Amino acid sequence: PLFSSALRFDGCQQQALLDYECGYVKEGVGAGGLAWLTQLAGLDPQALAAACDQACGQLLKVEP
Repeated sequence: PLFSSALRFDGCQQQALLDYECGYVKEGVGAGGLAWLTQLAGLDPQALAAACDQACGQLLKVEP
């Protein structure tokens, strides 16, 4: 069987997530599996996308 989630990063600010949405980033089963399971648990995919966007921003912040 084939499974997919409704998680979309097209509204995110971080370029890394926009690249993921365009298909430039290879994904195994970790992120996709997590996205699908959160959706099965009744969590909003857009809330997960927003949390990923925020986390990416914090991780990619470069400080002198």
